[in-house]
Amino acid sequence: YSPRAGPSAPPSCLLRVLAMTGALPLPLAAALAFLATLSFGLAAFVLELLGENSKFQSAPVMGLVFIYNGPIVVVLLLCMCCGARQRPAASEVKIPAARMSLRSTFAVAARSVGGISAVAGGLSVGAALLFQTMAFKTAPSDAGPLQSIIAADVVLFAVYARIAHGEHINWKQSIATMLLLVGIVCISMAGGEDRVQAAGTQVSFSQRLLGIVWSVCAMLSFFVSNVTSQITASRGMDTLVATILRALGTCAAGVGFLLYSYLAGSFRSTLLPLDEGSMTLWLLPFLVTALQLAGVAAVTHAFRNPNSAVIVVILGSISVVVLLLTAVHERRLPAALSMFGMAISLLAVASFTLLRTAVAEESCATSEEDTVSQEVSAAERGDGAPPSAEPSPPEAPSLEGFVVCV
Repeated sequence: YSPRAGPSAPPSCLLRVLAMTGALPLPLAAALAFLATLSFGLAAFVLELLGENSKFQSAPVMGLVFIYNGPIVVVLLLCMCCGARQRPAASEVKIPAARMSLRSTFAVAARSVGGISAVAGGLSVGAALLFQTMAFKTAPSDAGPLQSIIAADVVLFAVYARIAHGEHINWKQSIATMLLLVGIVCISMAGGEDRVQAAGTQVSFSQRLLGIVWSVCAMLSFFVSNVTSQITASRGMDTLVATILRALGTCAAGVGFLLYSYLAGSFRSTLLPLDEGSMTLWLLPFLVTALQLAGVAAVTHAFRNPNSAVIVVILGSISVVVLLLTAVHERRLPAALSMFGMAISLLAVASFTLLRTAVAEESCATSEEDTVSQEVSAAERGDGAPPSAEPSPPEAPSLEGFVVCV
């Protein structure tokens, strides 16, 4: 696991981190997942602040959040072009034919399975946020049960990881996953009670049923988003390229949102005219977009570790980040039920991560022991020399690779 060397290495420190290739160790992948959780939680908190605006409507504001991916993609492409221009001249180094231009890289990536899954992941994120917003808006008093349905994407992904990739989850990790769901439900139930008291309205049976439908759609969309991120990482695609393709998919969803809001009339009533209230709705969505893209890049890179279930479980604690930020903003302690749910969620995430790390270390130790035993057995059969504790002498340097022209 090392940064990509050679003349095409990105210039900045951040882009060098995103250009790292190879399988990540589990502690580093977990750290990236925690960073993504903080980024997504801060983005959700800013969206909650936007919801307090009297002119807020979900369709035009979410359309801005999604379509702001376009300018950020342009900046990233300019950074990649600057990195490509810093390559040595052809008279100094002959670049192998395997290194392609920036245009060829994206042309190949867009037609690959990883590129298609990245674009689909961007579309699924847009759909998931829309369905989640619609579910909570339709039935605010049922926020706890609805959030439990949405959070079930963690369990669904664990089943997918078991079937598709053979990731084993023992009974202790299963209990930790269930505790995480319980904690999320407790936090959401307390938040739902606050919303009902603020609105002062009751929810009918048809509204509750519609809220369940939106929650199921949001759960499936979040599940598809996680699966596409895992597929993109498993295909070995660059994190920066995958993030750009995913952002383009989300930007396409934003165009649809803005067209719908314009035809429905909510665009003009929410974002026009440009006064003090509407300027907040124009500017803060850009911050949400930047935070979400940073989280997407961290998650895509974290999925380079084969223990993908750990990444999804850590991402399930986003509501804890939102709860803490809300408490700091309002300068008061959360409700007792929210504090209880936060404690359970943190305990569940920490337990699952530590248990998974211990299992990964045990499997690595077991594989090393099996390798040594196979070498000893081969030596006893006379198939090869017995293993030695002394390191083998270094090989002579190869003359293949870059050709320096004088």
